[in-house]
Amino acid sequence: VHIGENLFRHERTTQTALYASDTVQITPRLSALLGLRYTQFRDRVYNVDQSVQADYSANPVTPTGALMFKLDPDTTVYASYVEALQQGGASSNTNVNYPQTFGPLKSKQYEVGLKADHRNWGANLALFRIDQGYE
Repeated sequence: VHIGENLFRHERTTQTALYASDTVQITPRLSALLGLRYTQFRDRVYNVDQSVQADYSANPVTPTGALMFKLDPDTTVYASYVEALQQGGASSNTNVNYPQTFGPLKSKQYEVGLKADHRNWGANLALFRIDQGYE
């Protein structure tokens, strides 16, 4: 029974990253966290004979940031923003665009919250939203 093209698929994704962040105290109660992440992203799809069938690479820079305000020495309210990457997919051998690989998906996360760390108890409350692209 012939089922079409060879179903073998070997894919290798490599991410190497360098990141830096710092927290700056603006006032005794207000601080800011700022950071950047540089990623070398590469995705390769190989044939059975190990020749490269598809190759994708990118070098995005993604930011992160937060503002934190101390209501008292043990309680902080904050707002943050983060961009992140995750591996994209690849088309299957039954698709018209085979053997295309898709670049990394970028997500954006927004969060606001309250953190309390008192002597005998602690609590966290957060609301967040994540926006993510589609393949």
